[in-house]
Amino acid sequence: MRCKFIDNRRKVKGKFEAGIGEILHEIGKAGITSILDMIDNGYDEPILDTGALKAEQSYHIDEGNMKVAFGVPVGAKSAVYARFVHEGTIKMEARPFIRDALLGVGAAPARMRG
Repeated sequence: MRCKFIDNRRKVKGKFEAGIGEILHEIGKAGITSILDMIDNGYDEPILDTGALKAEQSYHIDEGNMKVAFGVPVGAKSAVYARFVHEGTIKMEARPFIRDALLGVGAAPARMRG
């Protein structure tokens, strides 16, 4: 009895690669949800001035390297403010909301207090 081998590598690879994009988008959406929650609930007081910081949070996908980057786009209204809040200034303590949200740092104690 003879068996014929059918090479489906390209088909399988195509489906896998299509799935990667969907997975990265889901990671992006979950990350934004965590960041917005951190802005609202992660510290003693919400990080809120005009609402632009929350409205301009975004993610960028690099499918080639399978990475998701989070932040405020360069040129956005809140871009400078976001950096000051995240990194701190001489007069203001840092509240690294993106880092803390993605690493799960800092949110639980604030929630337990409230």
